[in-house]
Amino acid sequence: MKTVCVITGGGSGMGFATAKIMGGKGYYVILVGRTAAKLENAVEELKTMNIEAEAFSCDISDRTSTQLLAGHARAVGAVKTVIHASGHVTAHGRCTANYGGQCAWRDQRQRCIP
Repeated sequence: MKTVCVITGGGSGMGFATAKIMGGKGYYVILVGRTAAKLENAVEELKTMNIEAEAFSCDISDRTSTQLLAGHARAVGAVKTVIHASGHVTAHGRCTANYGGQCAWRDQRQRCIP
């Protein structure tokens, strides 16, 4: 079974640099991002470094897309690490109140998340 590391924003910048590190440690790396061509180029470069990797095009702001990613990653192997290196922040919920400048979010089960 493969030991999997999922990296959002893995097609460039800090995400890609992290993919090199994690791949060098023996992880099977799944690079995640919106631009398939950028991800594929990054995977090809990782393969020249003998790093096992694949691209998975995903919009992390979309719940269905992230659920597909999670299912795929589990099917590939044992997901041990998830690194969020993309420039996007998402809560998959809704802001319900403002407490001292900090928003409290409710998730899909209506639990409060400070």
